Amino acid sequence: MEPQSFRLDRRLHELLMQECLSIFTVRQLRDAYYEGLSTPSCSRSELRRYLYQQVLRLKKAGWIVVGEERVKRDQCFHVREKPERLRLKLIDRPFESKPENAENSQPASGPLETPAACSKVAEQLNYRWKEMRLELLASIGEAEQFKMLFQEFPNLEARLNPSYLESRDRSSKLLGQIKALETTMQALTEHSR
Repeated sequence: MEPQSFRLDRRLHELLMQECLSIFTVRQLRDAYYEGLSTPSCSRSELRRYLYQQVLRLKKAGWIVVGEERVKRDQCFHVREKPERLRLKLIDRPFESKPENAENSQPASGPLETPAACSKVAEQLNYRWKEMRLELLASIGEAEQFKMLFQEFPNLEARLNPSYLESRDRSSKLLGQIKALETTMQALTEHSR
């Protein structure tokens, strides 16, 4: 099988390699990640959403699996060996703390004065857009599969309906996030002209 490039947050990778997080919940992962930031640039809820998206990517890649007991809150995940087909590329993410004396640092809410700054932000937004688009397609596919299963096995509908509704809700949320990113990218393009 051909190697597949897989970008992963460096800090998240370090945490997942720790023995104490071989079985984890997103909340535990968020708390461990947050504690490692000397100057957090995000809220805990933003970080949880970001990590949840990463967990979904890792699950899809086969690096982690969902625990046997399915629960609505604090679902357990199990870290497995990295699939051999994945060629890992570690990257620094926005929540990684920056050195306090970093020169030319620009606040996230500040103006984008240089073309280089605009280009970097556009690149980050485009990467996030692509990730979310893939997640949206997976979520839509999951919902469609549930509908097909309902038709094929009507006796399972009552049991699978909560999972179907969850994947449909996730699709709606992702669609809203994608639209927000597209609006932001369009505004950034107009600003850089």
